[in-house]
Amino acid sequence: MWIVDDPCGKNYAMAAHALLLVVDLLFCLGVIWPLGASWHWALLHQVSYALSAVSHLSCMLTDPGAVPIEMGSLREEAESSLAGHDRTEELGSSGNVLRWCKHCKVAKPPRAHHCSTCQRCILKMDHHCMWMNNCVGAYNQKHFLLFLAYVSFHCGGTALAVVIMLLQEASAFVLPSWHKNVARMSRANTAAAVAVLIFASCFGRYALTLLREQAQALRLNRTGIELLQDSCGEPRALWSTLEEVMGDRLSWRWLLPVPVRRGSG
Repeated sequence: MWIVDDPCGKNYAMAAHALLLVVDLLFCLGVIWPLGASWHWALLHQVSYALSAVSHLSCMLTDPGAVPIEMGSLREEAESSLAGHDRTEELGSSGNVLRWCKHCKVAKPPRAHHCSTCQRCILKMDHHCMWMNNCVGAYNQKHFLLFLAYVSFHCGGTALAVVIMLLQEASAFVLPSWHKNVARMSRANTAAAVAVLIFASCFGRYALTLLREQAQALRLNRTGIELLQDSCGEPRALWSTLEEVMGDRLSWRWLLPVPVRRGSG
């Protein structure tokens, strides 16, 4: 199991789960249950919560693509190739660059970058996410995308449900004769609903913003670091990039935080 030993990151990761749990408990115990709302709302809410939480854990506990330390056995070959140069040397006519990480003491593959927090070079490193306490890289970007998508759906659905309930309450307050058989919200229920709306709106908007940035990076076939460095990935179709991140061929596995299958033919 992959775990990054960073106290600050662990606190951020626990805070992410705490925020999800607070929204879940406030919505279920403070809004749905007291008002006897439809079980469909509760079921959909719990499923999206579970998928969000599992996706977060999968992203946090999955090796993002750490370059094996065993590649340090290539040190002599790399250093002989880099002799007399500024740690990089073009190889062949393709213009590929052999890079050497002075921290990990390994040859860095293309698009790999060193993370000072993980203390490893990460394949196709996008960024180090404090909320995940892990890097987002070649092997866990799928889980990160699913987490953002499910959190956006979870928070968006929760906020929509709360807004509908608050509008119904406002309508019952203005026109009580039209809503005689509708359960009314107490002050505690109203306070819980408003708190859920605030939490869900803020957390959901943040996740949706990150998801939009990830979608833009996938469209350009660039990582977050490459966008900052204004360097280009290999031009190719968006579908090819999605298959690389989510797994070969469109299937139900794309929707669940399960390991990515590659090269299935």
